Amino acid sequence: MVDRNGNKVPDGTVINFTAEGGKVTSSCATVDGNCDVTFTTQNPRPGDGRVSILAVAEGEKDYIDMNENNAWDEGVDILVHNIGDTFRDDNESGDFQIGEFTYPLTTGASNACENNIDKYINLKFPSLSDLKKRQYESRYINEFVSPNKVNSCNTDLDTVVRYQAVTLLSNGNDTRFTVGSLDQGGNFTVRTPQAIFSSDTSISFRVNSGGFYDLNPMPSGTTITGSAIDQTSANPTATIERVANGFFIEVLDANPRSRVTVKVGNEEFLVPIGSNGTGTSQVFTTNPPIGDISVESKNNTCEATLSGVTKVPANLATGMPGDNLGTFTTFKLKNCQATDEVKITATSPNGNVTSYTYTIG
Repeated sequence: MVDRNGNKVPDGTVINFTAEGGKVTSSCATVDGNCDVTFTTQNPRPGDGRVSILAVAEGEKDYIDMNENNAWDEGVDILVHNIGDTFRDDNESGDFQIGEFTYPLTTGASNACENNIDKYINLKFPSLSDLKKRQYESRYINEFVSPNKVNSCNTDLDTVVRYQAVTLLSNGNDTRFTVGSLDQGGNFTVRTPQAIFSSDTSISFRVNSGGFYDLNPMPSGTTITGSAIDQTSANPTATIERVANGFFIEVLDANPRSRVTVKVGNEEFLVPIGSNGTGTSQVFTTNPPIGDISVESKNNTCEATLSGVTKVPANLATGMPGDNLGTFTTFKLKNCQATDEVKITATSPNGNVTSYTYTIG
């Protein structure tokens, strides 16, 4: 914590904490502007797995020093944004609703809370675009004003400074996988039906906590791995077939929809394979080459290479209620045919392993 001049607050400044669920250390005293508390997952747990945590301390409102004396002069200086009573915004609506926790140190006032952020922005950052000015105002309100009860402001400088954060709960004993596609902008589209096809060269997954918190990510540190299981290994054979004006090469028992290289003596021939595992080369209007015949590339083994996220990060955006906050990852697929399989696995920090195997159609 710092004061309005960026200096650390006095050692021993007390910050108090309350949480919507779980267990949080009730307070801590600052040393060099810092203090730490511990949040522990336990009952009670919010139904959506989103725990609002409110930190408060006695402090001062932010103001514009109009007469440049580095001191608050009521009637002369201007509050950047007046703040009144604070509460823990458990439903994250931005407005106080009966039943939400109110911090007991209240103003007893009923005045509107004036907003002079535009003046502050134009003084401090006059060159910002209108869009960035609005973004800054939104961030300022989220970080220094909210949660704030309307019509609870007085004209004093002293106040209760506040900050609310949300932490997410997850079920480390189960994982939910969703098949889809991920575009370059990070937008995930769920695939219907939930299947992988032999025409896919890549496939993406959204990895969520299972159970009740299925919109939340898995616990931080969860590892994501995957592999391909080749079920279409083949042992093709090749023969030279003579025709009236030359010859062609026929291949049997190869991987469907693949290409096989056949070597006859010192010459090589590429033979396309159809969906039934057989294929023929073009007709060559010459005498066939002399020498042993062999299939050089017998198998196109299905491969799945993880090219996306391999571990759920420690710091995640908490979004808003109703947002799906799953972790996205992508596999590159190569030489995969119908009946081959792709297996994805999530291993949570508690050692629980969840796997799902998809058969390629």
